[in-house]
Amino acid sequence: MTVYRSTSKYKLSKDQKNVIISLLGHVFENFESSIFTFVGAFTASYFFSHNADSWLNHYGAYIAISSGLFLAPFGAFIFSWIGDHFGRRPALIIAYLISIIPSIVIPLIPSYKQIGITASIALIIVRVFQGLGGSGAFAGRIVLVGESTSEKRNLNMGILISLGFFGALLGTGLSYVFITCEIVSWGWKIPYFIVSALGISVLLLRHHLTESIEWTNHQKNKPKKKEGLNIPLIQCLKNYPIAMFCVFCFGLCMLTPFYYTNIWIAKHIEGSKSTSLLYSTISMAVCGLFVVFFFWLVTFMKKETLLRISAFSFCISGIFFLVGLNVTIPEFHLINRLLIAFSTSIVIPPAILLSHELYPVNYRFTGFAIPFFLGQAVGNGPTPFYAEFIYRHTGSIYPTSALLFGSAFIIFTVSFITIKQKRYTNVSNDG
Repeated sequence: MTVYRSTSKYKLSKDQKNVIISLLGHVFENFESSIFTFVGAFTASYFFSHNADSWLNHYGAYIAISSGLFLAPFGAFIFSWIGDHFGRRPALIIAYLISIIPSIVIPLIPSYKQIGITASIALIIVRVFQGLGGSGAFAGRIVLVGESTSEKRNLNMGILISLGFFGALLGTGLSYVFITCEIVSWGWKIPYFIVSALGISVLLLRHHLTESIEWTNHQKNKPKKKEGLNIPLIQCLKNYPIAMFCVFCFGLCMLTPFYYTNIWIAKHIEGSKSTSLLYSTISMAVCGLFVVFFFWLVTFMKKETLLRISAFSFCISGIFFLVGLNVTIPEFHLINRLLIAFSTSIVIPPAILLSHELYPVNYRFTGFAIPFFLGQAVGNGPTPFYAEFIYRHTGSIYPTSALLFGSAFIIFTVSFITIKQKRYTNVSNDG
């Protein structure tokens, strides 16, 4: 009897495995973080005081949402140092270990009714650690995918970011189902249990990760002479201050309009909780679909040009928002969300790709992670808190739109600065 054996066995390359695992990890991270980031404003009553006169009643949810980025710059510093000294792989694995814990712990925290302010403090502490691990994991994935797939970098980056929005869509979508349908009183906890299982599954795949070829080749070819204490952050500040400023601005503004619209506006002036969560889910889908297109489009046009287009698009969205507050427009809130989602999908590709290109390989992890997450901690993360603070002190919604127009102005300005920095990086890349 003749036995036929397949000779067409297809094995994934190391780079392909890195990309696939990074994609799965990105789905998990965004699934996990979105559950509280975009839904927390509606479930915060479980963790915070119901007293109308309590400052925790007004600011508690926004502090908890922002706290996910309080220690993100510190996490970025730790994991970027590991990534630039010892490799992208160990940095990613350790970051994932830390980032899985919050999704397991948050649904286990007792309510404010049970333990009082201890519940609020416990939630904020857990969210802080979520940001600590998440910053290292996100930066590690961006760097690893960019270095592993130089020929298809734009496509793979686009898929990576798109799947991140898909993960966020799962988080908000499942929360929408379990909260609005009120299957059980603790239904808001179910997405956390699901994402915990996903996170553990992704972690089990970590042993398939390998170092990027670009980083490995750099380690082999770099001079072996001792140069004293080499701290990547100091070298970046010394040699690439403009690049760090640009990446800081990207972290500061890239998602600020999206957070402003889908968190603060969603809770403050829109209709029912179920409608708001549904709109957030649709916004995630729009962003996820269009971001792949713009990652493809940026291959054929200058990244700086796309940054300027995104700034213009944000301004148009802001004008529509201000007009809609005074004029009755059918489905105003949904259209406003879609405009912001579309504008966000334009700014992400050039911002991410430029952040990757502005540094040589030996300082890339540090140069991207630290300023980006410092910007996130200062601007993007606290956006709902800033909006609430402005509103409480002015008594008007209109001044809060400065967050949107300010982001557009900064993005537009930075688009001119990056041109000079790219030329400098290309000249000094051999140094």
